[in-house]
Amino acid sequence: MQPLIVVGYGFDLKEGSYFLLDDQSMVPTRRSKMYLQSKLLYLTRSHILHCTGRYHLATHTPQACPAQAVLYSNTHTTNCRVCYLATGFHPGFDAMARERLSLQQQAYNQDAHCVYLAYFASGLIKVGIAHYKRYYSRLLEQGARAGCMIKLCSDAYAARKFEKEAIKKGIKGSITRKRKIDYLLHSSYSVEEAEVALRREWDYLYNTMEDVSIAPFSGIKDFQKVYFPDGQPNLLTVPYVLDDVIKGTVGGMIGSFLIIQKDGCYGLLDIKPLLGKLIVEMLA
Repeated sequence: MQPLIVVGYGFDLKEGSYFLLDDQSMVPTRRSKMYLQSKLLYLTRSHILHCTGRYHLATHTPQACPAQAVLYSNTHTTNCRVCYLATGFHPGFDAMARERLSLQQQAYNQDAHCVYLAYFASGLIKVGIAHYKRYYSRLLEQGARAGCMIKLCSDAYAARKFEKEAIKKGIKGSITRKRKIDYLLHSSYSVEEAEVALRREWDYLYNTMEDVSIAPFSGIKDFQKVYFPDGQPNLLTVPYVLDDVIKGTVGGMIGSFLIIQKDGCYGLLDIKPLLGKLIVEMLA
């Protein structure tokens, strides 16, 4: 079977986690989606870093790199220059003059955006923003165990303004990869505890923000069944380090953290830093 390059990952609320795979033996590149739960995978890490492609902001569609570009291994990006410009997205858009943004991002920013609270573990909640069509996707890609929307804004600028005000009130605006791993491996998850914690933060913002047009609290979205369709393994016994050659059955996936079962034991692999160089050589 032709080796396939893992260039992305995502989640479907019904089907669970999946890889985006590029087959570069074909021109143009053939891109496919492979759902992961209970799949037997054989993965290796290549020394070659392939461009992971571009993202069409208007249609919310990831697309393969037309040039099948290879990047320098020490680069801090997974996109070639052409694909980066084709996507045209700058996360710090609010600090830039609007005319300096790409036309596609200018249009994207005018769409409705939501402000959300994402729950990762006890004591670990962050605020963030997302395009209204990417609300669930954004939470799942980060590995939030649960979340709730606190405000639907007319555009990205209004959402970012509210987000910054929430951060000033003491809500975390970012969480490091290391902290996510520590909490994932050393704390248990309870949907009841998540709902209490998110409601507490929602109440705090409602009572302290000058803008009180916060969406009514209507419960939380729990993602446990999306991450673990067959039930969650005991993550407290999962070792972090995995070999360069990985063979095993997928036990679940939280954000970018893939959980592999081999010989009755579980291992954890963060695929985000491996996008563009993680190779699927055998599937079953």
